[in-house]
Amino acid sequence: MNYFVITIVSILLFAVANKNYAKGMAFATFFLVSLPHCIRIELPGVLPEMTIHRIVILILFSIAIQKNILRKIQLNTPFFRLIILIFFSNLLSGIFSIDPGLSIKDLLATFFENFLLFIIIINTIHNKSDIINILISASLGLGAVALLTFFEYYEGVNYVTLLFPAHAAIDRTGAVIGSFQHQIHLGYIMAMIFPVSFLLILNSKKQSEKFLFFLLTTLQICSCYFSFSRGPWGLAILTGFILLFLSDKQTKKRLLALGLILSFALVFNPGVRTTIVEYLNTVLPHEGKEDASAEYRIILWKVAFAKTNESSERFLLGYGGQSTSLMDISSYFEKERGGQVMSQGFSSWDSAWASHLVQYGWVGLSLELILHLSIYKTLLEAIKKSRETKEGPLVVGVLTGCLVFSLGMLTVSMFSPQLKYLFWALVSSGIILGSNDKIRLRPILSKFN
Repeated sequence: MNYFVITIVSILLFAVANKNYAKGMAFATFFLVSLPHCIRIELPGVLPEMTIHRIVILILFSIAIQKNILRKIQLNTPFFRLIILIFFSNLLSGIFSIDPGLSIKDLLATFFENFLLFIIIINTIHNKSDIINILISASLGLGAVALLTFFEYYEGVNYVTLLFPAHAAIDRTGAVIGSFQHQIHLGYIMAMIFPVSFLLILNSKKQSEKFLFFLLTTLQICSCYFSFSRGPWGLAILTGFILLFLSDKQTKKRLLALGLILSFALVFNPGVRTTIVEYLNTVLPHEGKEDASAEYRIILWKVAFAKTNESSERFLLGYGGQSTSLMDISSYFEKERGGQVMSQGFSSWDSAWASHLVQYGWVGLSLELILHLSIYKTLLEAIKKSRETKEGPLVVGVLTGCLVFSLGMLTVSMFSPQLKYLFWALVSSGIILGSNDKIRLRPILSKFN
């Protein structure tokens, strides 16, 4: 099934993108955010596995080169210098890694999943209407996944697993995961996209389109609920408050209306209300008990500080990409206390930022933090520029979606690549929608021409 799907998607994408590259980019976005990671071709040695997502990006990149759309990577591409610095910093971490082969493989994967999509979009798609199509495709793709989670929640059947048995290898323990590798990733990506879907309602003229995006918003909010994860729930609520604070009067009215609908759902569905209260009650200490989940993440930061202080080399460059998956740190925890401590330490670092400190040291972590702060500075400027345009509310939605990703990295490891692709698609979309006109970029080699 893997090879069949890869072949069909590749043929369709090549046909669409070769005829109209902007439509091809929107078409690709649908697949990038919705298809599962298990659709892949394994490669030997240090080469990263060729997932369906990476194949899609390679097709986009090759067509852009072939059609002379991506003539040169542009020097003033936003964050380009930071991206280059991060690349070489992570490369140095990989060279001094406890497992160089694994770390170099991680470096290549990071380049694909974090930066290449952004570089392609920002250098090839400049029309705002094309960017809106990309956001629509992301909303439709995750709306389709959200619809599948309804069947998974109410019928106990994951249709992704039925089509792709490799997806069943994930230890789901009855959780609703859709096409993702963990239920919390389902929750976070739905919390990222529903503000965009909601604001697409305001950007639509036809009633049929407004109804479609309202339906998608509802599906995505429900799917976020199905994740039964407090982090996504909390950030979804925070997203609502940020939208209220940054949006115009019309958007605020629509948002308050949505809030009223959700409130009625809580009032007239005691099961939902009871479930949310039970989960939220586990957040705060009560009856002399501490929150093991929060304590676990605090310990992870203590572990990160201890590990990076072992030598100046580790302090600066860390232990290399993916090194945390090789460490046994169970000695830092009481038996069966906090997280999923296993024979190798635990299943994953439930704080991406703490994990990145161990993997890339203070140099790598600092550069990554600067990159994220630069992104939000740029998006806030884009909101200011576009405040009087019809795309203005969408830029606010993009910013809130990105913020869910960055804050989510405090509480979970973002190992499902769909979240990373959505994040960078949102970043590039926000920058272009917030521009006063088409972005004009200066070629790197222009001074030599």
